[in-house]
Amino acid sequence: MFNRGYKFLRGKGRLDIPGIEDFFGLDLETGKIFHIHAHYQLVVGHDSVKNIRLPVEDCYIQSSTFKNGSVLPTPAIEMEFIVFVIRMCLKFTILGYIIGNRELKGSALNEFKDLKGAVNNEHLDITLKEKFPFIDKRRFNICLDSLKEKKSILLKYQAYTKIKKDLYCMNRYSRLYEILMRLRLRLTMFSHRMSTERVVLSGGSLVAIIGGDGSGKSTLIRSLSEWIDPYFFTKKMHFGKPKRRISSRTFNLFLKFFYILGMEKLKEGDNGCFTMLNNVLYTRDRFYAYKKMINLSTNGAIVLSDRYNLSGLKTMDGSSFDVKGGHENSLLTSFFSNIEKYYLSKIVGPELAIYLEVDVEEAVKRKTDEESHYVRIRNTEIKGSKWVKSFAVTIDANQSAECVLKESKLLLWNQI
Repeated sequence: MFNRGYKFLRGKGRLDIPGIEDFFGLDLETGKIFHIHAHYQLVVGHDSVKNIRLPVEDCYIQSSTFKNGSVLPTPAIEMEFIVFVIRMCLKFTILGYIIGNRELKGSALNEFKDLKGAVNNEHLDITLKEKFPFIDKRRFNICLDSLKEKKSILLKYQAYTKIKKDLYCMNRYSRLYEILMRLRLRLTMFSHRMSTERVVLSGGSLVAIIGGDGSGKSTLIRSLSEWIDPYFFTKKMHFGKPKRRISSRTFNLFLKFFYILGMEKLKEGDNGCFTMLNNVLYTRDRFYAYKKMINLSTNGAIVLSDRYNLSGLKTMDGSSFDVKGGHENSLLTSFFSNIEKYYLSKIVGPELAIYLEVDVEEAVKRKTDEESHYVRIRNTEIKGSKWVKSFAVTIDANQSAECVLKESKLLLWNQI
């Protein structure tokens, strides 16, 4: 699977469940991601713990045949129906019933109707007796009845307890442990760390999208996020405009207060003390944004960064003191410059940097909300950057957005 480019993931906040693995692959022609949910064992139960293993895997596979021109073999309808009923009954919780999960919905309801309509009752009884001797027929019928519409909580609870009793010897964990794991799932959901988020077991990636104004960075990041976020835990961040820390926001309020009072001399041009301090605080905020990116990617997330730290630049994402003239000997300037260099020295390159190269005049046409000479300067400077030439993968951003997205998808997928 790994040699064919598949990615091995697990659900964030969930336990690793023996016998179950999730792989994701990329269809190169369509650019679509597909999911392989592999069961080496029939492990069922509540999603937070999957506490019960049904030891019927061999029978399940041996009954499989190709039906109606299907690409993959499917098990006998009776086998599939019995396992489905057991799975749905074991998902019952009192809390879930109270908050509205009282009946089968969506694809589960459709699957239940399709299987129930196709199953042969005589074959069902034989299969239940021969392949599932550990399940009492009367209890199975109670479980089946509980899945129908508008059934009471008492019937559903009765079905749950009876099927649990029949499967007691097949539990992976104790009843107390299962309850604690269910509670853990609820807590992770309430803390906004949804268990459906999947993280890469081999580690996440920090991917930087760089380029001048009008190159399409924001559009590409938005498109990549929409493409991959349904399958991978993805986080978009803006290195060029980091979230300001409390001290930085407080300092900005301090400056605005004095400017309102007419004390503009505090700024004293581009080399004023307060301007230099503000630049240092901004660099520090970028450092902490980078720190968060590393934390997320180390824990399996795909981090998409709009812009990145590019050494040597004078107009975008470089050191603010590289352009200061006439104050090289100023102790104050040296002090602030050393602090900024300290923060910048801690920021290392991303796992993947994608440079969107666009013709300067094309960038001017696209970026209508910026002055044209600034757009020209920034694009020209980034294009000539040694860091970009050495570490970034260049994509021609003059082509259509669809072509840029297609190339970027492949680069991102190979990096994961």
